[in-house]
Amino acid sequence: MSRILALAEKELLQLRRDPVLLRLVMLLPALMLLLFGYAINFTLKNIPLALYDASYPFMLIPSS
Repeated sequence: MSRILALAEKELLQLRRDPVLLRLVMLLPALMLLLFGYAINFTLKNIPLALYDASYPFMLIPSS
């Protein structure tokens, strides 16, 4: 456990010494969350839908 704490302390010291790296460490994950949030969209558009009714033949309903 002491090795992990020593490693964490070393990394925090490096972050304090380099302000650009600190900004990148804080900014990039937030930016990735925003980009992935906009990229992954669960709204379905233009999906063809087929309904089957035994009394009627095959019918295709266009989506808009």
